[in-house]
Amino acid sequence: MQQDVSGIFRSIFSNTALEWSEKWSERWSGLSKSEQQVLLLMLVEPQISRSKLSKLLGINPSAIQKHIEKLKAKHIIKRIGPDKGGHWEVIEND
Repeated sequence: MQQDVSGIFRSIFSNTALEWSEKWSERWSGLSKSEQQVLLLMLVEPQISRSKLSKLLGINPSAIQKHIEKLKAKHIIKRIGPDKGGHWEVIEND
């Protein structure tokens, strides 16, 4: 069952709406809604695990992995450090 994370996204957008529109709108325009949600959660909680992403978004862990791989391939995110104790970093420039 999918959890309602719209409040999380609404909070993010209300706090950083201008920065978002100028900085990310063009870069994220080609991403799916699920990829955008994964990315937003990584921005809010860089140490977030794949299993927590799966639970919050209500999608299969293998789908989360595919979204992460696509984001990595597009050079939008990278993993810093090990699986345990590391974090996700959103890459600001290509």
